[in-house]
Amino acid sequence: MESGRLRHVVTIEKKTESADTGYGEKSIVWAKFAKIRANLRPISGKELFISQQHHTESKMIADIRYMPGITNEMRLVYGGLHYNIVEVRNIDQRNRHIKLFLSEGLIE
Repeated sequence: MESGRLRHVVTIEKKTESADTGYGEKSIVWAKFAKIRANLRPISGKELFISQQHHTESKMIADIRYMPGITNEMRLVYGGLHYNIVEVRNIDQRNRHIKLFLSEGLIE
């Protein structure tokens, strides 16, 4: 992957539970997992067809360098918008490049 294409700085966040000090209830907190460079782009027609076979909500793709630990229970934040990570694909299983299929919105 060409480093010049990774022009967007994004944050990957991980959902964690935190105990509420008042009544002992748990609340959801999103914590920063990593701040990385990515290439964000809308899904092309071919990629849309492929992603709809798995997930109909995919709207964007983030191409990133390989990073272990990223799952579809995390989210990506860019420009004040939150994107759910719908699918994580390790391209060619070579641990060099990951495609994140994203949908817009906020998950709890």
